[in-house]
Amino acid sequence: MGIKLNIHDETSTLDTVILGIGVDMGGPGTINPKSKFHLEQDTYPRQEDIQKEMDQLERTLLENGVKVFKPVNIKNKTQLFTRDLGFVIGDEFFVSNILDSRKKEVEAIEYLLDLFDQDKIIRIPDQEIRIEGGDVIINGDTIFVGLSARTNDKGYQYMKEYFFKKKNVVQIKLEYDKGNHRENSLHLDCAFQPVGKNHAIVYEKGIKNISTLYDTLNISQENIYQANEWQFIRMFPNILSLAADKIIIEKEFIDLKYWLLDKGFTVIEINYNQISKLSGLLRCSTLPLIRK
Repeated sequence: MGIKLNIHDETSTLDTVILGIGVDMGGPGTINPKSKFHLEQDTYPRQEDIQKEMDQLERTLLENGVKVFKPVNIKNKTQLFTRDLGFVIGDEFFVSNILDSRKKEVEAIEYLLDLFDQDKIIRIPDQEIRIEGGDVIINGDTIFVGLSARTNDKGYQYMKEYFFKKKNVVQIKLEYDKGNHRENSLHLDCAFQPVGKNHAIVYEKGIKNISTLYDTLNISQENIYQANEWQFIRMFPNILSLAADKIIIEKEFIDLKYWLLDKGFTVIEINYNQISKLSGLLRCSTLPLIRK
């Protein structure tokens, strides 16, 4: 069985995805400021609660006709956030140059890469080029690349050169060099995400060059949901589009739900509160392979 990759945006009908897993996670980790904060506050999520949330997301995907693949389980390894491991643009799969501590997570999806056209798998040769899927957002002919603690300027320059004359590659500079989780945008999709054909969710304070984002998007302000600091902490931008008019959100995102409903979207609510404590939510937990 082969898989023909196809991703051109963030909102077309989701067909096939790699979903993270929440088993055998081992002890708590402090890989980012938010998880460190919850560990210090004794509010770090329990594995059984994480697994319940992951199971609910999987059921929701399957109920909506999405084919779900998962990584091979690695003992004592957190494997929740598959989005970071790679990304599809067009019919090509880019393998992320990820943190050394997470490289085994990439190995856990190699069996899936074997199902792709091998000429369409792009492995970035230079380890100094850092780029993760959470910092890559595809919006038609534009590719937004976040400058963050996980994706460096060399990552942006690589993407710009690779898609020279094919795509408009735009760097979005994040507020990331701060230890306080309230001010730290771990990835671009923590502060920005397109919704539908001409809407978006944005946390302006998490982006240094916000005018660049708005000028490139060219979306009217009434179609942009402006998240506040509390909503940013709860990760409002990190939703998952099942289709241009259907979106999965965390059930406590009440304000966002009514905004989306008012704009004509169908909203599916699930419980995903505990996973957000690890600085990832619905987009982070999923790596789309095919959108139609």
